[in-house]
Amino acid sequence: MTLKAITLIVWGVLLKVQTDARCDASVCAMVEQGESALAKGLFDSAIVCYWNGHLKGMSKDSLFYLLSNVNYAKQVFDTAIALNLAARPGTNRALHKKLLYQRYAIYSALQLDNYVNATLDSLRKLDRSIPFVLFPDLNLSASMGYGWERQIAPSKYSWSFEPLEQEFDTVAGLSYAGRAELMWSVPLRNSLRLSLGFAGKLARNYFDSRQQFATDTLSYYYGGAAALHGIGDILALSAEVMRKRDTYQNYVTNSDFSLSMLTPERIFYTSLNYFLSLKTGNVIGYDQVYAISYLDLRGRKKAGVGITLFNSLFRSDPLTTIREYKKMYIDDVNADTIRHYSDSTFSNQIPLPMTGTILENLAYLNQVNESFDAVAYEDRLPQTFWQTSATIHYASALPWKLEFKPGLQYSFSYYPDAYIWHNDSVAQQYDIVACSRMDDACYGYTDGERINTIVTRQFFDGPLMLPNRPREQRRIDHEIGVQLRLSRKVLRSSSINMRGEFSRIVTSLSPAVPVHISQYRWYFTAAFSHQFSFK
Repeated sequence: MTLKAITLIVWGVLLKVQTDARCDASVCAMVEQGESALAKGLFDSAIVCYWNGHLKGMSKDSLFYLLSNVNYAKQVFDTAIALNLAARPGTNRALHKKLLYQRYAIYSALQLDNYVNATLDSLRKLDRSIPFVLFPDLNLSASMGYGWERQIAPSKYSWSFEPLEQEFDTVAGLSYAGRAELMWSVPLRNSLRLSLGFAGKLARNYFDSRQQFATDTLSYYYGGAAALHGIGDILALSAEVMRKRDTYQNYVTNSDFSLSMLTPERIFYTSLNYFLSLKTGNVIGYDQVYAISYLDLRGRKKAGVGITLFNSLFRSDPLTTIREYKKMYIDDVNADTIRHYSDSTFSNQIPLPMTGTILENLAYLNQVNESFDAVAYEDRLPQTFWQTSATIHYASALPWKLEFKPGLQYSFSYYPDAYIWHNDSVAQQYDIVACSRMDDACYGYTDGERINTIVTRQFFDGPLMLPNRPREQRRIDHEIGVQLRLSRKVLRSSSINMRGEFSRIVTSLSPAVPVHISQYRWYFTAAFSHQFSFK
């Protein structure tokens, strides 16, 4: 007898359908004939016998179970798992157990380790006599990464309307993160399963810049998580709410909601997500709607192509900066005695004090101060953008159970609102600007010499270019990059993952825009994760 025949016989005995004492003899006879044909490799004959048994009164769920057994023997695993999941044992505990054993064998053949572990958990819960909800799963993960970015226009900007040479800055640093989850799993009817628990995270980022100060932040996250798996066998709902506190004692509440779908063969995965971040006082910081889709074209092969699509709408209030300065009107900046005017028409000169008494001087100063015009303007840097990206990678198996995934990525980002800014070096350096009638120019007021509260001599810088009209520009970014991933499973519940990426970013914004934009981006991360189970 061949090894294949022995395997089929053992499989048939192990997964023999459970019939109760009132089973009709003709049904049992058809099932036995089908098992005998299956052991001999006569698949069509086995199917005919099982169908005849169903016609004689065998339940539809038992028929699905037996037909799945035939397809497993034929190594048609996608049909086998579809038939297995179609069976609904209800209160038939014996058939439920047989279906789980069958599901475990199919998932093992497909090398779907996550599903294998989930099926084993279901078997343990089915056999356990004490409440299983008392025993949670503890998931621990830790990661460490190094990031490097090269930015354009990082600290000095072209405040004039003539383009200046681009300036560069290099930002690099380490990041550390650790996460812990304590989850309880509650099985519901059929294949539904509810998971509830607590989650915590600790993250630290250190970045150093050539032109700016180094930053070192430590953030704490704590909160709860919930998930509902097995909706229609392929859908899952999940929610996570985390409270964050950073080094500066700022509190942020992050909420993440997800609806995901994963086919039994794990060929296609997609999820629709909504993320909401609330600042102190429950003020919306930003929200994001994004969708992720993944298509694995490897099938049952160890090497093949995979495609990932990402679409996102990120919404947040624009960054606004209001700048102010005062404008005064004078006759000539080079004159020994400065003569002031009451407004920009230069038609009404404020008379100088004649006697020099304190009251007269104060009255003169009051008229000068009242002649100042307050000038205010606003810069708006939009934060709302739409992004879509596509990644194609090739997965291959290496020695020592390593999996290598090189890939190419392209990303497109569009900002619907225009960037609006001014050449505001005036407001940054001067509180008062003097407009001269003599040469029709403006100067920055720096200092003055006073005698009895009267300015006898004043000092100016300039002439200046005032921010009279704003500049507007719309932003579109293109990013293309190379990704390298290397992963390896360690034992059953541990894994090591390393990832590196280098990308080049091209933006439509000019270097004059007061915003940091990375020109080149490179980073590397290494992560280790482990799952502890108390079951």
